Amino acid sequence: MSATEYRGHNGLVRVEGEELVWRKGLRLTRAIGGGTEWRVPLAAIREVLFKDAKFVSGHLHLVLGDAVEPKNSMTGVSGSEWTIDFQPGKQAKAFRELHGIIARAVALNRQLGVDPSTARFPYVADQANNEPTDYEAQELVRQPSPDAPPSALIALAKQQPKAFSETWASLDSLESRLGDGEVVRLLAAAPLVTGFGLLVLTDRRVLIHRQDDLGSRHEELPLSVIESVSWKSGLVPAVVFRGGVHEIKVGVHETTAQAFIDGVGAEQREAATPAVDALDQLRKLGELRDAGVLTEEEFTAKKADLLGRI
Repeated sequence: MSATEYRGHNGLVRVEGEELVWRKGLRLTRAIGGGTEWRVPLAAIREVLFKDAKFVSGHLHLVLGDAVEPKNSMTGVSGSEWTIDFQPGKQAKAFRELHGIIARAVALNRQLGVDPSTARFPYVADQANNEPTDYEAQELVRQPSPDAPPSALIALAKQQPKAFSETWASLDSLESRLGDGEVVRLLAAAPLVTGFGLLVLTDRRVLIHRQDDLGSRHEELPLSVIESVSWKSGLVPAVVFRGGVHEIKVGVHETTAQAFIDGVGAEQREAATPAVDALDQLRKLGELRDAGVLTEEEFTAKKADLLGRI
């Protein structure tokens, strides 16, 4: 397959048919894995932002899927993994041409009614056999025993270098994001718009955590507010957590999604069990009082004790 390559100051782009091969990190040590090549379907690009380079450097930035366009397209994309800088002169001329190609593709997709959020998420091409290492290659780590600390799951994840190779900084900083006594049940590597991160289920919440040289991303939904967890199939498989007006959607394959669906359900049932047992015991106390076994004072004292333990 013939391909045209556009090389910038800190990355390069190749146009191969209906995809871009996006490589960021020629200069930065660990941006997108320090030079990992991502394959970006043109259908997944919602917008392309372009700042020309006449006297100072310019940049080209991709807005992917359902990501929000930066409010300031001139400065709001600085440091993003989906931004490549270029210098005046030959680089600027090449990137003007590249911008035109991408802009025409975006315009055509709009005319055809293509929704970028339903297109395939950018994926990493395996350097050995050129096969995608996307959703099917993500590994899921489960809590090995009920009393296993978070460090045990982190150690297990690091034993899966193929799936978690892009997430080591996130793994190293995960424990600092946890509360005292918080227990991690499930840990998965998952592709986010800005690069690979972690999808985590604890005994208290679902969270997304990502940390690297370019910054961090942290989102969470407490288990107490999650109303539904569902699996979205199609071109972009994802697990979707919803609670009120909040939603977390992460691209994972079906096996991982089902593990999180089951895990959230189990944690919510366990959290609700003490309240159900307390209500049953309260009902029984009322029956004993009505039968004359307990005095009103004894009933009131036991009721206060029971409610204090919920």
